Amino acid sequence: DLIAAGKIGDRKDADGRITGVQDDPASLIKLTKDFPDQAQVQLFAIPRLLALGGAPQVTEALALAERAAARFSVEPAFARMAVRAAASLRDWERLRTAARELSKRSFGTDPEAAAADAQASLNLNQFQGIRETLAPHLESARATPDNPVSLTIIDTLARTLVLTDRSPASNGRDAAALLREFPNITNPG
Repeated sequence: DLIAAGKIGDRKDADGRITGVQDDPASLIKLTKDFPDQAQVQLFAIPRLLALGGAPQVTEALALAERAAARFSVEPAFARMAVRAAASLRDWERLRTAARELSKRSFGTDPEAAAADAQASLNLNQFQGIRETLAPHLESARATPDNPVSLTIIDTLARTLVLTDRSPASNGRDAAALLREFPNITNPG
C-alpha cells in the first residue's frame, strides 16, 4: 500500500483519510499519473481535483476519471466521478457515456446514473426513452425531494413532459401535475 509505505501523503488521520498532500491541481494530476495502476491513489486524487472547481480542473478530473474507469472496469466510483465532472462541464455526450457506464456497473439500479443519462438525452434533444429511464426512480425521488439526484429526476421528467407533449388537450398539464407534488422544486441543472 503506497499510502501506508509513506510514498503518498504524510500519514492517515483518525478516520483513515490521507493527509499531507497539497490540494493543488498540478500535484494531484502528477499523483494520478505517477500511480495509474493504484485505484486507491485515483480515488484520493480525482475527487479532490474535481472539488477544486474551475473548468481546467474539472476538465482534467473528467479525463482522469474516464481513464481510471477504463483501467478499473468494475469499480463504479470512477464512472460516478466522470458523471459528476461531465455534468459540471455540461458536456452532454460525455455525461451520457459516463452515466451509461455507471448504470452498467451498478446493474441498472443507480438513480444518479438514470438522472444523468436522462439529463444528457434531454439536453441533446433526444427525448425517446427518457420517461422509461426515470420511471423506476420516480417513487424514490418523491420520497426524498430534497436530494439533488431526486431534484434532477423530477426536473428532467417535467421538462421532458413539456417538450414532448405537444397535444393541445394537454397543454403541459402532466408536467404541471408532477411539479405540484414538489412546491419547492428548483432547477438543479
